[in-house]
Amino acid sequence: MSPRASGGPWGRTPLEVLHRVFGHRAFRPGQEELVKRLLEGQDVLGVMPTGAGKSVCYQVPALLRPGVTVVFSPLISLMKDQVDALRQSGVAAQALHSSLGEGEFREVVLALRSGECPLLYVAPERLESAPFLGLLATLPVEFFVVDEAHCVSQWGHDFRPAYLAIASALKALPRRPPVGAFTATATPEVRKDIEKKLDLRSPFSLTTSFDRPNLLLRVERPEDKEAFLRSFVAARPRKSGIVYCATRRAVDSTWDLLRRSGIAATRYHAGLEDRERVKNQEDFLHDRALVVVATNAFGMGIDKSDVRYVLHYHMTKSLESYYQEAGRAGRDGEPAECPLLFDAKDVQIARFLVCQGRDREGVRRDLKKLQDMTSYCRASGCLRERLLGYFGDRPPAVPCGGCGPCLGAPRKVQIVSFFRSLRPSILPHPPISLTPALPPPPPLPPAPAPGEDVTLEAKKIISCVYRMAERSSGGAFPLPLLVAVLRGSRSRRVRELGFQALSTWGLLKDTPPQRIQEVVAFLEARGLLASADRGLCFTAATRPFLRSDAPLFMVPLAPDAPEDAPPKPDGKEILFEKLREMRRAIAQEEGVPPFVIFPDSTLREMCRRLPATSEALLAISGVGNVKLERYGERFLRVVNGWVTGSSEA
Repeated sequence: MSPRASGGPWGRTPLEVLHRVFGHRAFRPGQEELVKRLLEGQDVLGVMPTGAGKSVCYQVPALLRPGVTVVFSPLISLMKDQVDALRQSGVAAQALHSSLGEGEFREVVLALRSGECPLLYVAPERLESAPFLGLLATLPVEFFVVDEAHCVSQWGHDFRPAYLAIASALKALPRRPPVGAFTATATPEVRKDIEKKLDLRSPFSLTTSFDRPNLLLRVERPEDKEAFLRSFVAARPRKSGIVYCATRRAVDSTWDLLRRSGIAATRYHAGLEDRERVKNQEDFLHDRALVVVATNAFGMGIDKSDVRYVLHYHMTKSLESYYQEAGRAGRDGEPAECPLLFDAKDVQIARFLVCQGRDREGVRRDLKKLQDMTSYCRASGCLRERLLGYFGDRPPAVPCGGCGPCLGAPRKVQIVSFFRSLRPSILPHPPISLTPALPPPPPLPPAPAPGEDVTLEAKKIISCVYRMAERSSGGAFPLPLLVAVLRGSRSRRVRELGFQALSTWGLLKDTPPQRIQEVVAFLEARGLLASADRGLCFTAATRPFLRSDAPLFMVPLAPDAPEDAPPKPDGKEILFEKLREMRRAIAQEEGVPPFVIFPDSTLREMCRRLPATSEALLAISGVGNVKLERYGERFLRVVNGWVTGSSEA
């Protein structure tokens, strides 16, 4: 229940709110000062890199004041992610957007008028609606917040004309509230334009460093992009990643390439039907598809914290776009990779796209941005220095230790050196093992030879899904529960549902969980199983396969190179995967993306500290009071089970 409904405060100080609601004991650089200035009634402009915690800068003040904080956000998906995350922390946030039905719209309005809603997310296009303007005038607006504020500037890379109406709406309010403008990508020129277009009054402007030390920046020039991509993605089979392409056609062909290589990927671009686009995005956010191939339409709206790599298949048109898109990786502070595959042809493609603009001055401006982007790709020196210098940030110490030129060759040493350089300040745990992406393997033939015969395993898995669904009147089940039944677990959940009595119980008792998950992922990629809202279910191809005598061969998800294979995970990595399984199961139960429950960084800290009590768990960053109450017992059971060797783990 919302504290506003119950009368209980979120906290009396910003630090109390930060800890109780968001689970953090201290502010990150820049956050506390921006919070303080907003609470004092001053306009602020916060320019902070992706993952630096811009949202906290206005969410904390919103929970310390009795009115409504109105947040203008550019995309429905971004609003939804923010609202989902706040509700998981016990905050009754709301969003008004075009996807709401009449009944849902009325519910939001009632929540606003009752005082139970401290934060309202809306698109700037909503300001074109007279009824909304009328509603706005009746609300006790405490703060006006503009997220992705660079969209207000024609000098920025994502100009949205609707953002220009925000200043007029602000003037129309009975009382002008303090305004907070936040962005991750703004050159000095864009910052001045934001202040002017939003009519900020003597704003406190704070720009934190654009540097993201946890991101490994690389520019690659492979002879065969397709082979490089297959090798790179296959070497990271359990990592969430984004592959950006310049055109819709390139997205479709690249997506098809990954699917034919046995990799469960999805796609996203503006040419898809709305239903497919929404489904594909949800599949990625909910980890039903670990890789998404997309155009730049898949950018600002992505708030997924555990993206471990962002690969640019083509060069972007500007450094702002590249930084915005690459910044989707490693939002949780964990290490992530950002390779850009450069080809001279990319420059011509980008130039063609730029020259489609109707505004001559805009085309000239964008061609200058393209030139800066091309210089970055062709640079022989520190990439981080060049990127930071573009945004007016002070250059890092050279060598920076976090980009390809500074780390040098060979590739394997380069990547390992990067992850080692992050410890102990960023990585409290052993670095993630990575297989080198270079040199790329020979291109796969159009019709690859059959791989490993998994017919028997596949039929056992599918039969188990069938028996579990049969016993529960057609329900779908999360992957961890399926694995538990196949391995003969006697966990409380298995016993509660009576699955220990199934004929398929324990069919794969000697098979490692990772292996079962790998085969399930392959079955999903082949369309023999599908992910429903609450778990796995059959497809139209399932029954014909069960009745067929034809063998099923699984194409390996990773290149056959035993000398480069990552080492077996240590105990802490095994615990980390168990915690991820628990997170995934809870997320499926509640219908939210897994990272909304806890980010990877929180799970990593659980692995490092091994909390045995609720008090110890509450001391971990990312665990607030509400999440402790909701999920604490289940995560403690996993940790304690792993420590004691109990089957409950």
